[in-house]
Amino acid sequence: MLKDLASLIIKHTAPSRRHLTPELVLRLITPACPLWRAREEEIPFKEPFWAFYWPGGQATARYILDNGEMVKNRRVLDIGCGCGAGTIAAVKMGASRVLANDIDPYAVAATSLNAEINDVSVETSMEDLIGTNCTEFDTILIGDMFYDEEFANILFDWLQRLRGEGKTRNRLFLTIFSLNDDAKSNIQRAQLHENLCGRWTFKRKALN
Repeated sequence: MLKDLASLIIKHTAPSRRHLTPELVLRLITPACPLWRAREEEIPFKEPFWAFYWPGGQATARYILDNGEMVKNRRVLDIGCGCGAGTIAAVKMGASRVLANDIDPYAVAATSLNAEINDVSVETSMEDLIGTNCTEFDTILIGDMFYDEEFANILFDWLQRLRGEGKTRNRLFLTIFSLNDDAKSNIQRAQLHENLCGRWTFKRKALN
């Protein structure tokens, strides 16, 4: 099944290095792709979040590539892996195991495809791991998954439980594009220590 999905992904995306991690080649929907300007009914994918390299995902992967010691020899879980950039970065930086997790089969297929393009092997899962104990992992990556208030609350409740059970040990990488008051409140509620690892500025380019 994933091979069939990969063929469709290749048909509608383009290889790109125009992002914060140019050392990674990622197949994305870019301005050069017809789908960039397509109407919703013309898109062959349902909510193709994986086809775009979101700011939080870029920041996560960039930080890992610049600070490889944070994942080296560690077991990493990439929740909501999307295009797989964080997963690929962790593998390249020497993680002992990386599991790319997403409930969208297209995201898993895209991650596998992008991993192949970047000459790395990855392990994937479509199981919903949010809410589980994740005891076999040392580091959890969560990038750009706090866009919906209801879902963000689910995530922070889970993180709070992991912290209470001693499962995190300062091993969470959360990237939030806009750290608004609600996000800060949730971080405090989950009793997570906020540590700003980096700040990146994205330029907006007008499309004709």
